[in-house]
Amino acid sequence: MSNKSSLFSNSLFVLKFAYKTNKKIFYCKIPQIIINIMNPFVPMIFIRLILNEITSTKDIYSTLFLVAAFAFVSFVISMLNIFLGYHTSRQMDITTRKMKNELGVAVMKIQYSDVEQPRIRDFIELAKDGSNFMNILDEISNLITSVITLAGLAAIIVTIQPIIFLFIALVVFFRFITDRRNRKLWEKWRPRYAPISRKTAYFFRIMQNREFGKEVRINNLQDWLYKKVNDHTGVYLKASLQHNIEIQRNSILSSFTTVLQECAVYIILAYRVVFKGMTIGDFSMYMTSVNTFSDNISSIVGSILAIMQNGVFAKDFRYCIELSESQSENTKKTEKIDTSHVTIEFINVSFKYPNTEKMILKNISFKIQGNETIAIMGLNGAGKTTLIKLLCRFYKPTEGKILLNGINIDDFSYDDYINYIGAVFQDFKLFDFSIGENVCLSDEMYVTKVKECIQKCGLGDKLDSLQNGLDTNISKEFDPEGIEFSGGEGQKLAMARALYKNAPIIVLDEPTSALDPIAESEIYEKFNEITKDKMTIYISHRLSSCRFCDRIIVLNNGMIAEYGSHDELINKQGLYSQMWNMQAQYYVGSNE
Repeated sequence: MSNKSSLFSNSLFVLKFAYKTNKKIFYCKIPQIIINIMNPFVPMIFIRLILNEITSTKDIYSTLFLVAAFAFVSFVISMLNIFLGYHTSRQMDITTRKMKNELGVAVMKIQYSDVEQPRIRDFIELAKDGSNFMNILDEISNLITSVITLAGLAAIIVTIQPIIFLFIALVVFFRFITDRRNRKLWEKWRPRYAPISRKTAYFFRIMQNREFGKEVRINNLQDWLYKKVNDHTGVYLKASLQHNIEIQRNSILSSFTTVLQECAVYIILAYRVVFKGMTIGDFSMYMTSVNTFSDNISSIVGSILAIMQNGVFAKDFRYCIELSESQSENTKKTEKIDTSHVTIEFINVSFKYPNTEKMILKNISFKIQGNETIAIMGLNGAGKTTLIKLLCRFYKPTEGKILLNGINIDDFSYDDYINYIGAVFQDFKLFDFSIGENVCLSDEMYVTKVKECIQKCGLGDKLDSLQNGLDTNISKEFDPEGIEFSGGEGQKLAMARALYKNAPIIVLDEPTSALDPIAESEIYEKFNEITKDKMTIYISHRLSSCRFCDRIIVLNNGMIAEYGSHDELINKQGLYSQMWNMQAQYYVGSNE
């Protein structure tokens, strides 16, 4: 997908997206614009009338009437501002929240291979600040207000002395130059900010989240981590300070020209009062008009630059949304496969991770048929988990192809394809939801089926001991009566989740790493019994599952080193035999 460069186009995208997300925000903004246009003219007109009344006719009743009218109109405008401000703020919060939700949905739909890339994570980090949406809406509102106000003020100023426009133009020009330089500085700084921001957030997560709490305390990491945070913060503050110094340096010239403009206007108006008979009220109105006119031109320039600046944010947000949409495969249609007899075939599959040169898998070919149970073994780093990432379509093969029932898996819509696979990953995650929700992962729960799957995975007694049963929350993050599962219990619950999905292919990637070898052997034996009508793929560097498997694939350095049954590979006296002999003591010791 091309990276959009038009800042106007990106800002327009945000407006359309905001309107689609929450139309009410625009219903509040339009009346606000009208009120804001009135704001500078009301005091300007009333103060002129009041001052002229005081210095000319000196009619106390007329003066009091004008003061009362001024107070009343100001009060009405103030009340309208409060009313509209409240509702606008509320709609802004709603819009921001909805847009963050949309971003979250988009990120979840972006291909896993993209989300793992630091560059994409930087885009996501920069796109998270929903307040930038509101900044764009605010600046467009300010722009419309300033342009209309400017037209009215110009009509007033031109009756005094057109040369004043020259001074105003000079100030605006220098302000434009200053703002332009500052925006370029900000754009230069922004790409550096994203990785710094992500690292800062990570440090604070380490210090604050309970998942790191035990490691921090048992290893007495407080001072060490505090020093890391301080060092990192120092780097950020040093860069930020230099950035701010450059911005302030650019602003000095702009401030100086503003002072020159005010002096020139005071001299011109003072001359008109002394030699041309201008009233004090007119002096006040014209002086206010000039200053407000100058401020409005600067506001227009500032709003345009701010829209451009926030448009850079919009580019990141738009990139995430459109990347997600471009990867949508809803148009793909494939015939439903026969789930009673599935086959998986790897044909000359090689793979290397993006932006790297090392091949993790090299020319892998094998075929799994029907309800076979396969173990994929190998030492750490052999490529086992990478192979599963390819099977789950988290990544695409660099070379070769993977077939499901003779169909290239890329030809399936992703939503259809993942329905055929139930997986338990080595780094599985449980959600801080109820036990039932963690198994069914849906609002629609078949209670009997959930309990059956939990029972089959060896957690039945645990579930029966809980007062709230399936409604028991996992972790105490949001529920003080929640339960903290041990690592082994969590893995069993993850396995129950895979069973509940009832997919024809079950993948178990190091699913029992938190269990001791004997408990691991027992659960494999039980799991082998309950998945006998499914294709089951075990990934492990521990060998307790191998005795139940029809065939074993041994990976070494990204290639298939050995292939066969348990007995065949033991007799071959190769890598598998060496691994088995080293680990066998753990599995036979219980019988001695």
